[in-house]
Amino acid sequence: MLLLFLYAIINQYGQIIMQDINASSNAGKFFDIKFIKSDGNLYTYEVTFPKESTSPLELVQGGMIDSALDEATSWTVHKAFESKKLPFTTDHHVLFHRPIKIGKATIKSEIIKKGSTVTTVEGKLYDQDNNLVATMLHTALPTDPIKLK
Repeated sequence: MLLLFLYAIINQYGQIIMQDINASSNAGKFFDIKFIKSDGNLYTYEVTFPKESTSPLELVQGGMIDSALDEATSWTVHKAFESKKLPFTTDHHVLFHRPIKIGKATIKSEIIKKGSTVTTVEGKLYDQDNNLVATMLHTALPTDPIKLK
């Protein structure tokens, strides 16, 4: 049953993301994440945190920051494998360094280890003034969605 559930997720995500360089999951659409450029193992994305992502303090809520970093680092795995693999996340950790207000921000991610069975990516979120807001370490299993059919 779990395998069928995982297949459904990968199949839906794969059909969406493989159609367009800026296509993404619903979370990616919510944050309007856009791929900007890659330079070797370094990938840059633009993210927009909407008003709906704020906490009662009128700052972006930590879970929203986590979601945006998860989405961008997942794209990084997908792009690093030439759009042929999708990530199954096994673990991710986020360190929060400072708060961020709603609006545009930048995520930079870097492949730390690209393996055929396990890949690790570091993602960093920067605010409008280029201050480091949060760091994520994301580990995933690069998965071929076609083999699950």
